[in-house]
Amino acid sequence: MCSSDLAHHVLGRPSYSLNEDSNTPPRIQIELLVGDYSINYMAFPAFPKPNEQGRINFYASRIDNGKSYSGEVTFKIKNDSWFSSKTETLGTQTADDHVYHQSFMFKEGGDYIISAEFQDNNTPYKIDFPLRVGRSEEHTSE
Repeated sequence: MCSSDLAHHVLGRPSYSLNEDSNTPPRIQIELLVGDYSINYMAFPAFPKPNEQGRINFYASRIDNGKSYSGEVTFKIKNDSWFSSKTETLGTQTADDHVYHQSFMFKEGGDYIISAEFQDNNTPYKIDFPLRVGRSEEHTSE
């Protein structure tokens, strides 16, 4: 085997499977069961900052047969505080190879709740995920 035969692998991973998320750890990765679905959620980059692009990867598959959800998923955001009632829609996405991708950019740092919402067989699903943008208050003093 010549060295060019190994060129398509990087640390045991095929290079054709690398993308912008491959070498960037997620900020949060959650796997959970909700109703009839197994949910996998990741937010990138590991440390989102105000005025910088971030993205969410969301995947849902049925627990009973493993079939991926194929409808639309709506992503919403609200400030994570007791007094916050304002919710904004980030976007409604269709699956890209069974994964729902949603980009985001926040002007201000803080703690947020991102919701992923979809409906299957007249059953609504709403999954909330925490997301911190910027540094936490206790780490901002210098």
